[in-house]
Amino acid sequence: MFIVYTASWLKFLTLQEMEGKYSVEMFKHLEKQNEVLMEAYRSMSHELHRLQRNSEERSSADVGEAESDTFRKQS
Repeated sequence: MFIVYTASWLKFLTLQEMEGKYSVEMFKHLEKQNEVLMEAYRSMSHELHRLQRNSEERSSADVGEAESDTFRKQS
């Protein structure tokens, strides 16, 4: 068990007692941090999917253009 000694009256506070004082503030902070991180995750995921779609569209357009060039050369 972790014990904290305070200067006045040598009062002993256990770690559990200290945590109880700050648990509400810590919970609110962690909830807010979780919301911010989830929003960042959603935003980056959305951007990644958008870039992947654009890349696939360009690739398929390049393949179609290359096939039409090959067909013209053969004709």
